[in-house]
Amino acid sequence: GEVQRLPFGEDVTNGLTRDQLTRLTREVFRTRKVANEESVGVYLDQAFEALRTLSEQSRHLARSSVCSTRGLCVRVVSTHMASDSKARGTNVFCYRITLHNQGEDTVKLMGREWKILDGNGQIASTVPKHSPGVIGQHPELRPGECFEYHSGCDVHTREGTMKGSFQMRVVNSASSTEENGIEFDAVVAPFALIPA
Repeated sequence: GEVQRLPFGEDVTNGLTRDQLTRLTREVFRTRKVANEESVGVYLDQAFEALRTLSEQSRHLARSSVCSTRGLCVRVVSTHMASDSKARGTNVFCYRITLHNQGEDTVKLMGREWKILDGNGQIASTVPKHSPGVIGQHPELRPGECFEYHSGCDVHTREGTMKGSFQMRVVNSASSTEENGIEFDAVVAPFALIPA
């Protein structure tokens, strides 16, 4: 087989798909010349380890999301809680949210909105827009500060998807006092709820 040259530039910046990485790994393995028969086992072990690692990274990427709105970076990663799921008879997930103020304004979290979809794409649960704070708090973030919290949800199918937003208010603008009080939605990009 001929090695397919993967495009560089934009595709590398955005990442390669699982299929592209798998194909690349297989092609490198197939085209590698083995000096002797004894080396074949070593190369086979390396190839299978690379495929396992790519699969793990792909699943981690699916369970994560990163999105910036007006300088507020929202990072999420979800984890399946196997023991809780078994005890409750449903799939329980924990998610960790990190809000990092990379902008120049001080902002305050006023509310949140969540949409949780089951594995069939049906709405499993919602939290209405402007539901107050998170875990009983309304954190205020100056430039460079972070706030992190954990929470959880469950879906009755094996997997699901979650997305939403945080309603933020500018409390101290670096550029203009007219910006103070302006509200915006910091987007939480979709992330998968999948078992490990």
